[in-house]
Amino acid sequence: MSQSDNRAVSEPTAATAPAPKAPVPVRPSVLPAIPPSSAPPTAAAPRTPAEIERDIEATRARLATSIDELADRVSPKNVAKRGADKARLAVVDETGAPRTTRLASVGAAVAALVGIVLWRRRG
Repeated sequence: MSQSDNRAVSEPTAATAPAPKAPVPVRPSVLPAIPPSSAPPTAAAPRTPAEIERDIEATRARLATSIDELADRVSPKNVAKRGADKARLAVVDETGAPRTTRLASVGAAVAALVGIVLWRRRG
């Protein structure tokens, strides 16, 4: 063997393959599991067209119900009603009695605001 042949064997080359990367861990799915009753059938039990139509109708009914609930939840009338109820509960308790501490602090804030406005008009 010649000297250049020995050098090629004894010296590592720069073109070596990189080490394989570790596998990326798979995150568990954040979607809920499909309940067994609505899971798609296995290949062993083919469905008839009537079964498929029943499944489609059941899915349409569930979707219609969900859409109706969402529409009801975001309707401006219901949003305003929930806001009014929340504001009412801030000043009265569940029995209808006024929350005196909150009413007193609101009254003090209004009085301070009126005082500031009058004071600025004088000056």
